[in-house]
Amino acid sequence: MLYSWRWDRSVYATAKTKKMRLADLSHKEVLFFKQSDFTLSSRLNPAAANEKGHKMKNIFLSTALLSALSLAPQAANAALVEGSALNFDGVFLSGNVTAIPAVGNGSWFSMQLAPEPQLPVITSISSFNGLVIGTTQSASSIPTESNIDNPWAFAGPLGVHQSTSNTRIISASGDTATIDFSGWGASWNGIPNINLGTGNSNGIATITCDTGSGCANGAGYVLDYSATLPSNAANYGNVKYKLHLEGTISAVPVPAAVWLFGSGLIGLTGMARRKR
Repeated sequence: MLYSWRWDRSVYATAKTKKMRLADLSHKEVLFFKQSDFTLSSRLNPAAANEKGHKMKNIFLSTALLSALSLAPQAANAALVEGSALNFDGVFLSGNVTAIPAVGNGSWFSMQLAPEPQLPVITSISSFNGLVIGTTQSASSIPTESNIDNPWAFAGPLGVHQSTSNTRIISASGDTATIDFSGWGASWNGIPNINLGTGNSNGIATITCDTGSGCANGAGYVLDYSATLPSNAANYGNVKYKLHLEGTISAVPVPAAVWLFGSGLIGLTGMARRKR
């Protein structure tokens, strides 16, 4: 049987007046009474309902405020967020290089032209826009169009690094992260792209940040990656390639809208309390 509002209201009032127990009512009546309690009691006792309404409003505003403000710490303290830029400086090279540059001496890439254990050819690189995590950054050697790094010279001709797919975050925990480098490549000597996304690293770069920094804004970092040039790469087929970047992280700032929303909720909560 479907209950009309008038019937339900009268039954509800009767139940309240006679102090009927919930056990005396049907399941459907209990459900209706629980859902209708605030609406009907507001007519029977406006003052109490008004007080209850204020409490409900404050609970809602407090919950919304906590939800909004919880976003801010996550954005501000996240280990490594997509959109962050990895800035890097080049290494100073002078004369014959007799060892791989130690960590802290700058950024470079190497090409193992001679069989190991002979040293590879090391080329210093520095950032132009930096490596922006989670984005695709195309570039060109002829004409020179820099994006990630400034133009560098290898065996004479100029080249620049690029990413043909998003360098997305695979994992991030504490002071470490792994990045998808399957689209990593270089434009060199007029070749649009030399694929550097394959090899023993399986297209994955590793990042290690300053201890305890959580890879947050301003943290120092080291990125290491290795690959093997494809067999058809102009005179350098199957050559081993290594990339070493180090510098600081420029993280994405917390959106102003988050702070404004939180401030607005604080104001609304204060107004609701004053009205009481």
